[in-house]
Amino acid sequence: MREATFSKESLLCGDSHLKYWLYIPENATENMPLIVYLHGGSGKGDDPDALTRHEGFPQFVQNKLLKAPAFIVIPQAPEYVHGWDELNDELLLLIEEISDKYRIARDNVSLTGHSMGGIGAWMVGCHNQKIFARIAPVSGSVGRRMSRFADRATLPVWSFVGSDISDARAYDSNTEFFPRLVKHNPNATLTVLNGYGHRDTVRAYLEYDIIGWLIGKDCI
Repeated sequence: MREATFSKESLLCGDSHLKYWLYIPENATENMPLIVYLHGGSGKGDDPDALTRHEGFPQFVQNKLLKAPAFIVIPQAPEYVHGWDELNDELLLLIEEISDKYRIARDNVSLTGHSMGGIGAWMVGCHNQKIFARIAPVSGSVGRRMSRFADRATLPVWSFVGSDISDARAYDSNTEFFPRLVKHNPNATLTVLNGYGHRDTVRAYLEYDIIGWLIGKDCI
């Protein structure tokens, strides 16, 4: 039996390195799913260990609170980046690298993230619908640039927002966007976490089987 591992890696992208954490599941085989997690704004920098100190999802994976029959990659955005869409090409290169190396199931690559990462899941996911099978934004606001995808975002979406005022940007934009989205996308679901603030919503990864849904299980 091969145990699961969680290790720091890096990928050369042009003149810089994209650092990331990589979870390899126990008894990993070919044609397994890949989940890409995008962190929030506080995780930016040049120290991947900061992600496991301050970000809920990486902590959950490192502490084995989240396990999956899938590879999970958690890249770290440099400090100068304002949003994950600025790293679109680097993310696609990272997915390509890991998919080739571990022979990932190319039709089962999914995307999720919290806060800035939730916005990134919307933006990067909807710009690359041929790459991602599903997206699960958590506290991911839907900006004006995303609004134009209301009639074109056809990939499965499971979005989470908190009802507390601290998550108002995500709550207000999602509740406004979803009625237009579901007219064209029957596979879009919005879950409102009653009483949850912006920082609290990351607990959805523990309270709902988002991981299972991201790899193709019917969990909604």
